[in-house]
Amino acid sequence: MKLWYFFIQIIGKISLILAVKIFFKLEIAGRERAKLLKGPLVIVSNHKSFIDHFLIAVALPFNFRLFPIRPRADAAQMGRPILGLGIRILGGFLAKTKGKNLDDLFDIPDKILKSKGVVLLYPEASILRDSKIHEAKSVGAEIALRGGANILPLAISGMDYFYEKDAPKLIFNRRKIKISFGDVFPANCCKNRKILTKKIESEIRALYEPGYK
Repeated sequence: MKLWYFFIQIIGKISLILAVKIFFKLEIAGRERAKLLKGPLVIVSNHKSFIDHFLIAVALPFNFRLFPIRPRADAAQMGRPILGLGIRILGGFLAKTKGKNLDDLFDIPDKILKSKGVVLLYPEASILRDSKIHEAKSVGAEIALRGGANILPLAISGMDYFYEKDAPKLIFNRRKIKISFGDVFPANCCKNRKILTKKIESEIRALYEPGYK
């Protein structure tokens, strides 16, 4: 299955690069920070739109040790007919909100990181379309700590207030966006989950450019 996700993501990345060039003006900063990375790795980002998974896939370098990247998506996204199918095909998994214990709650990301894979998640835990970085939830820190992973922070700027109804407008007015990569750091750099959660939030906040146009 991992091999399937690898090939489908590489093919999908090539297709997405072409699509993004048509509909967006994408600026990428700090991409070189991800060129030599490998798993276990947790990629953390702010969450501005329903297409963030795909924009991040385009922005990442062709580092074959990073792929396949497994995005963690909520039930609302996974339940959409086309979007949910696309996320699943590209290796996405459902973010569990209930479980018998922590092992049950995080069984999928635990397995991914144990096999030196890469998990993509959004610490804000939902799509927040305003021009702010909101408080990070502890799930990202918990997953990274459990997996003994490194953490790669990034921020998406320029996608504020973007809704599905706005997508057709991109044909005539390419939206300018920016994806900025920060420095990778180990999950065990902090004394506990609470401090690590705050660090993740501050790293994303430092990379985000509100009002980017």
